[in-house]
Amino acid sequence: RAELASRLSALIAEHAAAGSSFLAAADARREVSDYPGMARALAGAAASAAAAGDPAGAAALYLRAGRSQILAGGGTARAQDWLSTAERLARDTGDRSVLAAIEALRARRP
Repeated sequence: RAELASRLSALIAEHAAAGSSFLAAADARREVSDYPGMARALAGAAASAAAAGDPAGAAALYLRAGRSQILAGGGTARAQDWLSTAERLARDTGDRSVLAAIEALRARRP
């Protein structure tokens, strides 16, 4: 239900509401151990943050989405897309902590 609300909010450009709903959906997915679903919801929250003009918040959320997708054991291409977006946004905003976390994740990947 939270995911439907988040998508509707995104469609009508209510980015803050969409972001909050996506984060609620991520929490719900985590509670039932649906980690790929949690990663998708985090990516939705990241896109909402970016659309709302919060690139630093979007970078952190894309990082979380990518890391969650990798830890869930699937969707490596999707995870890399999210991490690349996080990296671009982090470079744009000068967020060294996100950049370091991405570098550490990539160093651990085979």
